[in-house]
Amino acid sequence: MNSFTNERIAATAASPNLENYEQARGQFRWEEVEREFTWHETGKINMAYEAVDRHAESSRRDKSPCTTATGREKRRTPSGK
Repeated sequence: MNSFTNERIAATAASPNLENYEQARGQFRWEEVEREFTWHETGKINMAYEAVDRHAESSRRDKSPCTTATGREKRRTPSGK
């Protein structure tokens, strides 16, 4: 059975996360960004920690790390649904 519909989803007005690319690019410094990662302190890279555990330990732990282009959260289960 096909569960597809032709329902249209209204666009949402949202503020962009990055309003001025050129300004952000000009002010960007890797040295500042590196301080946010554990390798800055440990000298070791643990990508699983940086990608998953750090998010789970933060104040954003109850928010999905995956969102759609419309900003809607998309939760994934082990079955991928």
